Amino acid sequence: MLKNFREQYKEAQQAREEIDAKREEWLKSTAAPLLDAMEEQLRTSSLPEGFRSEITEMRQKLITDAYFAGVIETADVAKALNVDETWVRKMAGEGRIGLKLTRHYVHSAAQIEHFKKMPRHVGPPSKKGE
Repeated sequence: MLKNFREQYKEAQQAREEIDAKREEWLKSTAAPLLDAMEEQLRTSSLPEGFRSEITEMRQKLITDAYFAGVIETADVAKALNVDETWVRKMAGEGRIGLKLTRHYVHSAAQIEHFKKMPRHVGPPSKKGE
């Protein structure tokens, strides 16, 4: 059984490395030059406010997509699961959802979808001995 998991893990890691290489190429060839051009335009041009705000919005979205793709904050997880943020933090603290980076937890959309499908007990905890 452990051997099977090791093999599957190795395959998953190889697939991720291939995806990472493609992503890195996209960052170098497409995203980074576009971000540089947008920054230069915002810094040096006297654009009409509507253009400036649209370029700023596109730039922020591209930065998020390029460097923080798939990272979701605790507040957004709570909204997606229709629960309170404190519950999400509790589940994260128990290691049931999210990944701890420094003092904060980060989450992915795929992980949230997986978590939604997991059976959960609704209501107060049962009292032992009753």
